[in-house]
Amino acid sequence: MFVGQPPEPEFVHLKLCENPAFARTCGFTIPQTGKPARQTDIPGLRKLQQFDQIMTENELWTELALDQVADNLRNGTVQAESTLVHDTTHYHAYSTMKVVDLDSPQQETETATEPQAASRTSQQPQRVTVGGPAVEVGRVSVVRVPLDTLDEQTQQEYRKNKAAEAAGEQSTDTQSANAQPKEDAPKTKTKKAKKTPKKKRKSHPRTPKNCRCSDRKHCDHAWINADEGAGTVVKSTGKMYWAHKASTLSFADQEVLLDAVALSDAASHDSQSLAPHLSRLLSRHPDLKGMVTRVLDDGAADDPALKSEIKTTFDIELLAPINPRRRGPIRDDLPRGIDHLTPRGVPVCQAGFPFELLGFRQETERFIFTAPETTLGKSVFLGCAFRGDCYRGESGGRRVTIAAGRLPWLDRDFPQLSKRFGKAMARRTGIERIHKLMKFDHGDDRLTKRGTSSFQARLDKTLLAMHVLLAHEA
Repeated sequence: MFVGQPPEPEFVHLKLCENPAFARTCGFTIPQTGKPARQTDIPGLRKLQQFDQIMTENELWTELALDQVADNLRNGTVQAESTLVHDTTHYHAYSTMKVVDLDSPQQETETATEPQAASRTSQQPQRVTVGGPAVEVGRVSVVRVPLDTLDEQTQQEYRKNKAAEAAGEQSTDTQSANAQPKEDAPKTKTKKAKKTPKKKRKSHPRTPKNCRCSDRKHCDHAWINADEGAGTVVKSTGKMYWAHKASTLSFADQEVLLDAVALSDAASHDSQSLAPHLSRLLSRHPDLKGMVTRVLDDGAADDPALKSEIKTTFDIELLAPINPRRRGPIRDDLPRGIDHLTPRGVPVCQAGFPFELLGFRQETERFIFTAPETTLGKSVFLGCAFRGDCYRGESGGRRVTIAAGRLPWLDRDFPQLSKRFGKAMARRTGIERIHKLMKFDHGDDRLTKRGTSSFQARLDKTLLAMHVLLAHEA
C-alpha cells in the first residue's frame, strides 16, 4: 500500500517475484533451481492467499490496526482533539447485482386472501332438506378455457351471443343519444381512476450455490448471497453505484483517520452509522471518552432525534448543515420587501439578494437578518431600484426579523446560518481528503474480493498503513 498498490495477495506475490531486493528486505530468500525448497523461500500465490484468508477470518488485520492507532495516540504521534468528523465513502463492488420487484401491500393482501378463496371453492357438498327429500348443495368452480380449444359448434354459439350483446348495447347508445336532454339534470362528478402504484424494486447480489450438482436448481444445497453487504449507493439524482459502503471517523484538524468500519448494508442511510460507530470508537479507545465534545457530519445527519440521541448517549454535540429535503420556499406573511424564504430559511428580497443572519433575540424569540454588503463595505440597498418599497433609511441597510416558530429547524443557541457555524463546519472537508488517500494513494477504489469481512479487512489494512507511515515519520 505504501507504493499505491492494492493490498491483495496477487500484487504482493508479483512484487516479491519481480524485485529480489524487496523480497530480501521482507526476510525471504530467493529459490534456487536444482536445490530443495527452503522454509524461508518466497511463498507461492496460494500460500499468500491462505495467509490473507486466515488473517481476515480471525480479524487479525483489525487487531494490528487497533494496536497501531492506540500506540500513536499514546505516544503523541497523533494529538487527541475535541472535534471528530464523520462521513461515509464507497468502494466499487467486485460482483453483479440483481433487481427484484417487491410485493405491494395490496398484492400481499390479495395473495393472503387467495387461500381463503380456494378453500371456499373447494368446499364439500352439504345435504339440505327443504320440504322434501334431502339434496346435495355445493360450490362449483368455474374454469375459463381459450376459445380455440372448443369445438366448432360451441364457437359459433359463442360468437352469436357476443354479436347479439354488441347489437343491444349499440341500440341502447343510439336511443340515449337521440333522447331530449333534461333541463335541470344534476351534474355528477366522475371519480378519477386510481393510479396503479409503482412497484417497489430492490437490488441485491446474485444468489449462487456452492455445489457441483448436475441439477443445481432442485438440489438440497442452500442458496447463498454472493456478495454480502453490497448494495446500491445513491450519491445524487441519477448517480448510483453498486458498491460497498464504509463509515469513517477522523480528527478535524490533523486529518488523521481514526477508524473505518464496513456497513452490513450499503443501501442504508448514512445517518444510521453514526451512533454505532461512535460507540465502537469510544470502546476501542476509552481515553477519548470525555475528551471528544463535538462531531461534524453532512446534511444526512440533520435530524433532531439523532442529535438528541448523540447528546444523551455520548454527551457529544452533533453539528450538521440544514437539509431541506422536500421543504419548499415560504412566500406568505413576510416582512416588507421580502420576496420569499428559501427552504433553508434565508430571506431573499425582491431584488434577489439573500440576507445574512445577525443573531437571535431572546425577548421576542425572533431571528434577525440584515442585507448583505458589497465588496466596498456598503449595503446593497443604497443603490437598489426597489429601495422605495423596502428600505426607508438614509444609511446602513435593511434589517428584518423572522419569528422562530416559522423556522423551527434553526437552532436558537447555535444557528446553522450563522458565520460561526459555517466556520466550524469548514473543518469537515478534511475527511474528503482522507477518503482520497484511502482509495487512491493507498490502493484502489475497486475491490477484488467479495463479502463484508473481506471489505473490512481492506479497510483495516488501509488504516494500518496510514498509521505506520505516521509512526515512521515521527
